[in-house]
Amino acid sequence: MEVNRCISLVGSGGHASVVKELATSIGMWVCGVFESFDGSLSVVQGNWEDHREKHVDSGNAWAIAVGDGGLRLGLAEKVLAEYPSANFPSLVSLNSHVSESAVLGKGCVVLPLAHVGAEAVLGDFSIVNSLANLEHHGQLGIGSHLAPGSTVLGGGTVGKLSLIASGSVVERKAAFPEHSTLAAMSFFNGGSRSGLYIGSPARWAKHS
Repeated sequence: MEVNRCISLVGSGGHASVVKELATSIGMWVCGVFESFDGSLSVVQGNWEDHREKHVDSGNAWAIAVGDGGLRLGLAEKVLAEYPSANFPSLVSLNSHVSESAVLGKGCVVLPLAHVGAEAVLGDFSIVNSLANLEHHGQLGIGSHLAPGSTVLGGGTVGKLSLIASGSVVERKAAFPEHSTLAAMSFFNGGSRSGLYIGSPARWAKHS
């Protein structure tokens, strides 16, 4: 595959490794990997000075490659503070299915074998992990994460900065709260308090 655009990553953990492989698989070249120290960005891989000009000329693309949603949003702000022309393309695996009518915000990540259904909406910097399903007319909030094997059924919504853990399901047209976590293997069919939900049916357990 011809590499026609470079991208820089912020993050150096496990999720960064996944995003790096994803970017490469869709024809992008990772020209720098950064970490955040003391409120600034520092290169941890790559020779940034050699690649800075090419990076900016090819679109100044960045990926915030950390698993925590709040940290993703904060790091995006740091990138924009240092590089105001930065843009955050959504990275979508060629082995996923994303409906043509779905709407993706900036900086989204859709991993292999994920499904994003008709007229679904992904908020900025959200993640649809491997084997996760956001069904038709579902909505995933800004900075939120569908973990591997999780499902949001048709018309279901997930609020900002929330996590649907592996194997869990949000019922059809149910609205999962913002700043909340649905524990693994749970089934959510209602509840408005932010916090941790556990069980089938899921019940509020505590504040996050």
